[in-house]
Amino acid sequence: MHIIKYKFRRFVEPRYHLPKTQDAISVGILSPFSYDFSTISLGPLSIYHAINRDSNCPGIADRIFTYDPLLDESGNILSNLELQQKLPTFEKRIPLNKLNLICISLTNTDAVTKALQLLQLGGIPLKKSDRQSGNYPLILAGGPGCVNPEIFADFFDFFSIGDGCVLAKNIVNSIHILLTQNKKSICYKCI
Repeated sequence: MHIIKYKFRRFVEPRYHLPKTQDAISVGILSPFSYDFSTISLGPLSIYHAINRDSNCPGIADRIFTYDPLLDESGNILSNLELQQKLPTFEKRIPLNKLNLICISLTNTDAVTKALQLLQLGGIPLKKSDRQSGNYPLILAGGPGCVNPEIFADFFDFFSIGDGCVLAKNIVNSIHILLTQNKKSICYKCI
């Protein structure tokens, strides 16, 4: 039993991640695939580690996956679209709608459907125009699936074209600066 707890702790709290300050922003790294496939997908994994291993990056990244059917407390399988609570992140169990930023890796255009489903299960309105009035995270999409971002412009706040690791850390820094300037939420006119 102790070995299982140790391995699980090491699995969700990698030893190379550096401690962050209290005002660090929460970043979700969404991979629209299952955990098994996402752990070998270099894009989301690189961004996750780049944010968590850089002491100068004021963000704490957590992962979000497409899940297999979930079990309730009695062991019954819940339908994918009937969650009892908002979909949380993997390690810290933060509901998606409470994050500051969600970075989505779109490896192909088909991944958009799954990514949007996960956002909806996390309590986030799908259209960018519906999020402007509320306190929702900014949604960043990147990867080869969005090299033509215009067709997805109604759903995502901005896009990363190029090396996601460098861009994501710069975006995290910029959002942190906006939030620490006595703004409780980021206004969409600021970006």
